[in-house]
Amino acid sequence: MKCEYCKKREGEKYTRTGNGHCVVFYLCPECHKKLNNLGVDPYEAVLEMIERDGTECEVCGYTVDDFKDTFLLGCPKCYEEMRDVVLSVIARVQNAKIHTGKRPGGKR
Repeated sequence: MKCEYCKKREGEKYTRTGNGHCVVFYLCPECHKKLNNLGVDPYEAVLEMIERDGTECEVCGYTVDDFKDTFLLGCPKCYEEMRDVVLSVIARVQNAKIHTGKRPGGKR
């Protein structure tokens, strides 16, 4: 299974038990070592990544909240990553998802 932190390399299985629950997560050795060296609990880092999944661009790190604050995107990949949110904002602001120009129907 892929590393749940970098989503690039194969991850090793780790488990965390607490409150009567056993949680399984996967980290590659590189990410596990990096997080430990930074003093970050790998389990907490993976939980944070899972919470942000689908709300953050994997290329530039721009978030849905950043978009909602500025109505700007960070990079071309943001258009794919946050497509649903962008289209819903466009539909709400313009009353449509398709640009029809100043004169609908192409009349001059």
